[in-house]
Parts: sequence; C-alpha cells; structure tokens
Amino acid sequence: MVYESLNNVVPTLQREGWLVVDTSDKTVDETIDHILKRIA
Repeated sequence: MVYESLNNVVPTLQREGWLVVDTSDKTVDETIDHILKRIA
C-alpha cells in the first residue's frame, strides 16, 4: 500500500540517488542482501 503511493515518485527518487527497495516479500536478511548487491 505504501509502495503504491510511491509509484509516481520512484523514478524521481532514483534519479536523485535514492535506492528504493520493496521489502514486502523479503526477510530482513534478504533485504540486506538485496541492498548490498545493488550498491556493490
């Protein structure tokens, strides 16, 4: 639900350098792994 409201601004946030990660279906460890892979 929160991510639905962000859909319109995600492209802008990404252009500004934000890493937007939908963690709805991820555990904490999976989220951390995902982030580390994206910034490596």
